[in-house]
Amino acid sequence: MITPEILIAVDSRATANAAKVAAALNIACREFNITDSAEVAALIGVCTVETGGWQVLVENLNYSTAGQLVKIFPSRFANEAAATPFLHAPEKLANHAYANRNGNGDEATGDGWRYRGRGYIQITGRRNYAACMFALYGRADADPDLLLTPEGAARSAAWFWVTTHCGQALRSSGMDAVTRIVNGPGMAGAANRAAYYAKARRLLEAAA
Repeated sequence: MITPEILIAVDSRATANAAKVAAALNIACREFNITDSAEVAALIGVCTVETGGWQVLVENLNYSTAGQLVKIFPSRFANEAAATPFLHAPEKLANHAYANRNGNGDEATGDGWRYRGRGYIQITGRRNYAACMFALYGRADADPDLLLTPEGAARSAAWFWVTTHCGQALRSSGMDAVTRIVNGPGMAGAANRAAYYAKARRLLEAAA
């Protein structure tokens, strides 16, 4: 069972939200049959990074350095000069970086911004939202902001975990494989995800 104390021990930034997060995660893990302690720990590790310690439920696209953008979106920015116009411009960046992928239209449609990452595991893209919302709420066009509630954020994370086979990736290839599924080739936060996973696993197994 995930407790507030475990979340806080993994990352003290969780302190303010730990009770709500733990309750929502326990319900979602039961719903999607995520019961193995290693998988639960890995889910905690991933989501701790994705949410900045359970504080942020919508993707932060306000980048301050071009180097970060090149690293996170290597297929969109060939060099820092190409990335510079998108610094401190979250909506412009989302519409450019996420255009014509994951079911989104081109930049002019605004799909990149509308379907930017939300929830504990940052569901991103029109196609992924449609599948997630249909699975959780029975409507592909349900309001994306439903994922900004603890319940929606947790259920969407558990849904993503199961539908993208993160558990199998963890067992066969470890946390780097899970990070690649969640984050793509950028592998952002890979070391932190692994460290949080290891700590959460120790705590969960000690509490069992």
